[in-house]
Amino acid sequence: MKNNIYAYTASGAIPAFRVTKMTSDTARALATASTDAIAGVSTEVDTVDTARVDVVEDGPHMVQLGGTVTRGDLLTAGAEGKAVKCLPGGNYFGKAKQSGVLTDVISYNSAFGTLAALPNYTVTLPTGTGFTAAVASGSSLVVAAGGTTAFTVTPASGYTITAVTANGVALTAVEGVYTIENITSDVVVAVTASGT
Repeated sequence: MKNNIYAYTASGAIPAFRVTKMTSDTARALATASTDAIAGVSTEVDTVDTARVDVVEDGPHMVQLGGTVTRGDLLTAGAEGKAVKCLPGGNYFGKAKQSGVLTDVISYNSAFGTLAALPNYTVTLPTGTGFTAAVASGSSLVVAAGGTTAFTVTPASGYTITAVTANGVALTAVEGVYTIENITSDVVVAVTASGT
């Protein structure tokens, strides 16, 4: 496949093999975030501010990495215009044809788009007589798809916790903490406490 290379005016210095973003119809700058309006990757020539910068917008090309990438990963802009793995919600410009690590220059195929953001799900903890349920330190009750949360259940004086379930599935505490993993829907926690 042939590269489609277009000439623009550089808005700031743009090193070779770096991800660029649109700043106007005729200018390009370094892209430094996955939310930038990514335009393509500079060619093998370093460019100074206001000089002509050639940008590959379609076809196979090379890009410098800003972190570890595995062949097949979708790529987006990271710090200094270096390519990093695209996460949900980010804009991508290509798909890695080979694996690499920080500062490697790898080949990729152009592919522009936005990686769908993962949905969030809510974990509802109950209130009731005989116990207190609380989110564990470092956890949240709003969790991205596939995520994990943890919580504690403390019996009130004179009560014993007899059952804890998440969407009807029994949970067992480990060192006093209940954990729900790989969350793919809203979760309702139920607690049964018996008086002693």
